[in-house]
Amino acid sequence: MARAKNFDENEVLDKAVDIFRRRGFKTTTPEELVTHLGISRSSLYNTYGDKHTLFIRALQRYQEQTSKALNDLANGNDDAMTAIRKIFNFTVNNCLEDAMPKGCFLVNSIVEFGPDDKETVDIVKESMDTNRSTLLRIIKKGQKEGSISNSAKPGALADYLVNCLSGISVSTKGGADRATCEAIVRNSLAILQPQEAHVSA
Repeated sequence: MARAKNFDENEVLDKAVDIFRRRGFKTTTPEELVTHLGISRSSLYNTYGDKHTLFIRALQRYQEQTSKALNDLANGNDDAMTAIRKIFNFTVNNCLEDAMPKGCFLVNSIVEFGPDDKETVDIVKESMDTNRSTLLRIIKKGQKEGSISNSAKPGALADYLVNCLSGISVSTKGGADRATCEAIVRNSLAILQPQEAHVSA
């Protein structure tokens, strides 16, 4: 009979997210994993098989959590621009949540692996597609209500915002502080503002 697990798998995955975000996959040793996760080596490998499987499980959990958080912000009662600002502020706070900026786990992973790890690429693509759909929905709402400029197609603006969010993650991982990120957010969202009509003299 298999022994019952004496740990919470979701808690372990959250700890795995933390260490992999900080150190990356390749430089995180099995010894560091065992110490950081607080479970035995046998429990680690009996449950997850190997280090890469644990990494993929953690990356999938992070993707699901962040996509849900963005979707929840989009589904609030805010106007479109406020919802988008909240999504960008959430991203900044997530990347700068403690003294050691972690960046976005998804962006960090695709930077580390490039196109060489299909499972990682698939999860990152799923995340970007999901978040693009969320942003596209907000943009269409904003263009309809007049709070977002109609000078560009909704799809193009959604692609632009997804790219801006990824850029913030890379910037924080490279040392950008909160003030810098807030300036990036202001400049990124300025393009969404409706152009005031010019009244001829």
